[in-house]
Amino acid sequence: MKMEGEKKMKINNKKGAITSGLIFTAFVAAAIVFAILLYTERKLLASEPKVSVCVATVDIPAGMEINDVTAKQYFEIREIYESAVPQNVYDNLNFVTGKTGVFSIAKGTIVTEGMLEVTEVGSRGMENPVLLGFKVEDIFQAACGILRKGDRVHIYTVNDSGEASLRWENICIEDSFDNSGMRLNVTDEGKATRFNIFMEKNEVEEFYSCLNAGSIRIVKL
Repeated sequence: MKMEGEKKMKINNKKGAITSGLIFTAFVAAAIVFAILLYTERKLLASEPKVSVCVATVDIPAGMEINDVTAKQYFEIREIYESAVPQNVYDNLNFVTGKTGVFSIAKGTIVTEGMLEVTEVGSRGMENPVLLGFKVEDIFQAACGILRKGDRVHIYTVNDSGEASLRWENICIEDSFDNSGMRLNVTDEGKATRFNIFMEKNEVEEFYSCLNAGSIRIVKL
């Protein structure tokens, strides 16, 4: 009986040793496979190109207007692997300037076109706004200094006697451009030669009529 017990114990010990060996072998094999996969993934990532994307550096609430100053405060350009880039992503801070958040954007989010829309400050409150443009050289007189997007002006009409009457008040400059047609941002120092503003559709003809007559005077607020 004693010998049978010892024999069974030896068999059990042997089975236990075999089981432990199998577990250890499986663990080593799994570790090797994991190491190979990790190496392969790193190898693939190392060869994958990176692209520039615009990333939010703070939480941005819906309706937030972005200009060329706040764009640098709210966003930054980062390099990430191409496979992780969503469609229609912004890759330059200039492309988010002049836009408004459609909905809240969380910090760390890669910004795409659907998250922002063009800010049309000057058309707020208008029933039928029309975007129109004019050149500085066509204005009778301008007392406005430097005008940029978001600036407000009064527009006067001047009669044959030289008397000025306020016709359109608190008009917002929607865009300003230099002589080459480049849009000027808020902090740009270039000389603006053309502007865009919004006006009610039924007043556009009157504005251009006064402009062609050389009777428009603009005063910056």
